[in-house]
Amino acid sequence: MRLVLAILGFVLTFGVLVALVQLMLVPRQTRSPLARAVTAVLIWISKAPRRLFVSYTTQDRWLAGSASVAMLLELLCYVTLLIFTFGVMVYGLTDLSAIDALYQSGSTFTTLGIVEPVNTSSAVVTFAAAILGVVVIAIFIGYLMSLAAAYSAREQGIVRTSLMVGEPAWGPAILAQANALQLPPADAPNTEAWIDWLCDLRTNQAINPHLARLRSPSKSRHWVKSILAVMDSVSLRIALDPQAARPQDLQLLTEGAVTLDTVAMQISGLTEGSIPLRELSVRLREAVTGVPQKPESAVDQQIEAEPSAMRQAGTGGNPDAIVPPAKVTDELVEAGLTRADWDRGIAALRQADYPLPEDLGPAWRRFCGIRSVYAPTAQALAQEFHAVPAPWSGDRTPPLATMWPKDLLLEQLPESRSSPGSPLSGAGWTAATFRLWQGETRLTG
Repeated sequence: MRLVLAILGFVLTFGVLVALVQLMLVPRQTRSPLARAVTAVLIWISKAPRRLFVSYTTQDRWLAGSASVAMLLELLCYVTLLIFTFGVMVYGLTDLSAIDALYQSGSTFTTLGIVEPVNTSSAVVTFAAAILGVVVIAIFIGYLMSLAAAYSAREQGIVRTSLMVGEPAWGPAILAQANALQLPPADAPNTEAWIDWLCDLRTNQAINPHLARLRSPSKSRHWVKSILAVMDSVSLRIALDPQAARPQDLQLLTEGAVTLDTVAMQISGLTEGSIPLRELSVRLREAVTGVPQKPESAVDQQIEAEPSAMRQAGTGGNPDAIVPPAKVTDELVEAGLTRADWDRGIAALRQADYPLPEDLGPAWRRFCGIRSVYAPTAQALAQEFHAVPAPWSGDRTPPLATMWPKDLLLEQLPESRSSPGSPLSGAGWTAATFRLWQGETRLTG
């Protein structure tokens, strides 16, 4: 009987080690049921108390701390499981009681060495446990260092966007700020920099599964919302001026959609409905080039069925006027946006004197077609990670009020330009701000 327990202890130890290696060393999604179960339980424990807090500030503070604590608890779970499985092996190879076997296993695995092995078989188990105890801690330390480097790289792109448009990020604000600062449309946003950032993020997320749940230092920033804002700004720029669409824009939208879908596939409960890469590229190309999407698309059906009178309700027949929220009852499920939300974004662009077409109806349809490719996944991730409730980012549970961006640079712009001879006056401010946005540290006119 004890020999059977010794074999069982060996099998269990091997299973725990495989789960640990797949989680922290293998650069792909783990398939270990044990690793998935441990992660799922710890995530549920960290998220459950969120409903007890009323304000988003308190919720964000709790989630910021619980993500790090969950990783430490995960290590503790694996250490406890290994001590137990080694204890089963010791119990099966010796005449010790169950308590004494666990005591010897714990003493050995933690390298305390306060209990001596009683026979040759237990000595072999003791040496193996002592070596693995050191190795497990070393793996965890290396994983944390890799995670810290990936986190720092991810936050650099988010901070760059925050400097440009304020917090939280919002697609129309990116275009409005760029136009106010007299930046070229191609730099709103910088597509090449964001393509590189998205590729790095997708790679780091595959290597470090915990990266997605680590929150930004500021409660008004979140990586999901930054991606959504950048993709919305590109989609909005294309929708308003289809002739200005570039190959880089399509590449950025594709990279963003693939990145969001990749992260969603790693999260339990969000794997359904993921779009294959080929279909995703085709849908984006159709939407960007203006070719009508498939007739069975839910977005096309809803847009075509949407009464034009409802769009112009209370606006005196002007389709460009802002519709009061109480009069907007239509909601495009796939695009995740109402006409009232769109009108608020257009109003922000008007305030910044952004060039707009006279007829916004085609732009509205085109924007919904492009956004329907990536918005469902982005909003599902924002809900899962409880991202900042910024405009155009979907609902939260429990419900939260929308946090509108604070345009930092626009608030400082008039004051800075009013100082004659200042290096930050007029075009000097534009150039200096642009250099800051691109990551440079020296302010010159």
